Amino acid sequence: MSVKKNFGALLVGIIFLVVGGSYVVARILGYDPPFFFDGWWTLLLMVPAVINMVEAGVNLGNTMVLAAGALLLCWEQNWIRNMNFTMVLSVLLVILGGYLIIRAFTGKKLRSKDAISNGQWRVDGRDMPSYTSIFSSINVKSGARNLLSATCNAVFGRLRVDLSDVAVTHDMTIFCNAVLGQVTIFAPKNVKIVCKNVPLIGGVRLWADSLPADAAAPTVTFECTTIIGDVDIQ
Repeated sequence: MSVKKNFGALLVGIIFLVVGGSYVVARILGYDPPFFFDGWWTLLLMVPAVINMVEAGVNLGNTMVLAAGALLLCWEQNWIRNMNFTMVLSVLLVILGGYLIIRAFTGKKLRSKDAISNGQWRVDGRDMPSYTSIFSSINVKSGARNLLSATCNAVFGRLRVDLSDVAVTHDMTIFCNAVLGQVTIFAPKNVKIVCKNVPLIGGVRLWADSLPADAAAPTVTFECTTIIGDVDIQ
């Protein structure tokens, strides 16, 4: 898997390592812990938004979340005169209004070029997809003819991915990362399932049926990381 496909988990891991490590070192040396400045909590909005932009492209949702985080940080730091909650809300309304005007003129709804609408589920035919739900709920059903792997991320959101109709002919790895969110995977059928997990104040639950270890069938390995989140494999 490329670094881009695992960018979310990589970036969150680096941030946790730097912030947590700096706090411990500062306390040991007798200094005030760094990074806990006025408005530090706005990073919990901006960082997931940037992750989503890198992995899924720029869209209305992640743009508004990033803008909200940046404006709230300016408010906390008093960087902009007369900045208040009404100003933050007004800027977000301007972004939303601009999007609606553009959509009205183009007559199109922004969507992934690799997916089509199917009721409440999107159908995706990519062989190596990467799905990310950020402050939202997303349902995706795989229609891949030759699924090679997949990455599923939920950051402050809920992601459901249906792989139950995918025909698996070779071993593969599915990466699942839940950061303050929930990932639910409907596993392929007639395969051997192996679950490797790193739960950090979270959980990974394997409900899916697996063939015996000695069966002549491909193996699907789920590598799961949860940070105050959950992964369900059904």
